[in-house]
Amino acid sequence: MSLRDLMQGVEPFTLIAGAKVHLFETAFLTDFFMRLDKGPSDATVLADRERSAPLASADRERSGPSGLTDRERFASLARLLLRSGVMRVKLDGILVAVLPASSTQKMETVLDVLGLEQSVSTLADFVEIGLQSTQQRPKFTSLSLIGDYQRRMPNAQTIGFWSRKGFFDYLKTADEQEIKRLFSIGVPVFVDYDLKEILSPSAFDAVDAVDAVDAVAARLIFDQQNYSLFSVLKKFDRQLQRWENKVQLPSEVLQPNLTDVKAGNQLFLFSRDFIANQLNAPSEVELSSTDKARTIEQFAGQERAVVPEESVDAQSLTNEQSRLIEESLSETTQRLNDAGIVQTETALIASYSRFVGGAVQYPGQYPIAGPVSLRRIIDSAGGALADADLSQVAVQYQREEGGALVRGQRKVFNISKNASADPRLSGRFFVDLPFFINEAATGVVTISGEVMRPGRYVIARDETLHGLIKRAGGFSPVAYPLGAVFARQSLKESEREYNDLLATQLEQAVLSIASSDNENAGDQVNALLRYAQQLRAQQPTGRMSVNVIYEQKETPVYLQEADSLIIPKRPSHVTIIGAVNRGARASYEPGKTLAAYLAAAGGATRLADLKRSFLLLPNGESTPVSQDIPIPPGAAIVVTPRTDRLSILGLTDLVSRVMGNIATSILAINNVR
Repeated sequence: MSLRDLMQGVEPFTLIAGAKVHLFETAFLTDFFMRLDKGPSDATVLADRERSAPLASADRERSGPSGLTDRERFASLARLLLRSGVMRVKLDGILVAVLPASSTQKMETVLDVLGLEQSVSTLADFVEIGLQSTQQRPKFTSLSLIGDYQRRMPNAQTIGFWSRKGFFDYLKTADEQEIKRLFSIGVPVFVDYDLKEILSPSAFDAVDAVDAVDAVAARLIFDQQNYSLFSVLKKFDRQLQRWENKVQLPSEVLQPNLTDVKAGNQLFLFSRDFIANQLNAPSEVELSSTDKARTIEQFAGQERAVVPEESVDAQSLTNEQSRLIEESLSETTQRLNDAGIVQTETALIASYSRFVGGAVQYPGQYPIAGPVSLRRIIDSAGGALADADLSQVAVQYQREEGGALVRGQRKVFNISKNASADPRLSGRFFVDLPFFINEAATGVVTISGEVMRPGRYVIARDETLHGLIKRAGGFSPVAYPLGAVFARQSLKESEREYNDLLATQLEQAVLSIASSDNENAGDQVNALLRYAQQLRAQQPTGRMSVNVIYEQKETPVYLQEADSLIIPKRPSHVTIIGAVNRGARASYEPGKTLAAYLAAAGGATRLADLKRSFLLLPNGESTPVSQDIPIPPGAAIVVTPRTDRLSILGLTDLVSRVMGNIATSILAINNVR
């Protein structure tokens, strides 16, 4: 018994004649059992003790009134201690105290005796218990520091406390067998496959007995950073010799009627960041939120359509995502994974994933363990955006048919604030939360240059080009509407592709010509190849030819997102390009003739074909050029090269189109500048 209990009369004790009361210094007692626990025989221990604390030579044979030799005295002491029933108390694996073993002993009392009652918050919740056993192999179990704090402990031979840091430092160096032993008497809890705690099974039963804020299991499960719709409890089936997975909502782990957590089970939880970043890692072709929503809408109306892999199938969790998960493992978890103690079954998560798209903060795949309300599913994806239409939430179910998943029933729910509907969803499905149909603000366009109020403007769906000019206050006094540059982002890519196609066709046509002895054939080939290279190298402008002066109400120009309109000042030059000795921008003069402009460019080359040359007007339109045609400022004179030595049908038209595209780009750039 403890000296304190004896002095306080906790246990009745009557002294009788001949009784002996043995008191021990703490250091003596712990030193004795540390030597004993190393495994040698009693005699060796006593011999070591005798050598470490020898008696005076005069007293070596006899000591005290008992008449016992030193060896006999220590042997008697060993038998006394081993018979009395003691409990070794360890902290971080080191023996720190020896206390009486008692079935009435409480953990609270043990910590009080050790002076650790004020340090409970620094200790791990996992308490290791070595049971009294008649078998040669010791038996172990575990208790919860918080949950079992005031409960009576089993008749224990050892009780092991761990500091949080000491426990995880120990796990980093412990061998595989020791880790398996600890896992077998506790419940390792992983978050994102990273070992966070080892808990006693009683830690899960203790949630109702203690404040949920203090219960470690509850703190882990209800952590705001953790994902609340999916967890995996792994149980080892000894009969089948394999792990069985129980997929459930994390909150169900704490409900005894739903889950019986036992020693040796493994619990896997996941954080919100893990679900968002690892399971929804960007693929090579990443759709925007709007595109994903539209994709779902397209398939939602097809009753018999096969479900696309990109939306909800388990195959959406790629090998790349599995690689990211393995790279995120800590050193300790990686070692457990390599040893086969822990498995990262990403395919299991993927098989429970359901796609949540549309007007949510983080569209993507979200694993859902069981029946869950629609609102919770939307919350798991970061919640609804401000523009979400909660009155039209679509749930597309899937069903199995002929070995394939096909479209099943489609339901629309109203879960807005004024609606009480919040259906529980189960089975295979995906959710689409649509955006409000926005008629008032469908994009932003830019108008710059010579207008009274240049800037960026939000446009409605039916906004027109001329309406935008009016909103911008109209043209300034020095504006040159004929040179307006109206560019559309959606046309840039098609313009680039068309330019590449023209350049390729020209190169193939020219290079397919057999060598000719005709004069100028070689020069014409080289000239055309240079034009092809120039066309391929120039940046597309996405320019549309528009008339900003006259508004045609029957055929209005409706605006699109990212359109831009530039109104330049009245230019003072004319551009000359093509088969001239030097490309130039000549100063504009009213009444100046074609010949005068060609002279400013050094004149036409001997390859020039003036009959097929044309005038490109500042607004992008073209017209054949002649000596008497009026040439406005900002226009471009395009002198096409002759192809008479290159006898290919259609080559002349091809060259004209190439030259026209080059000139259009140059003209737009000049007007912008």
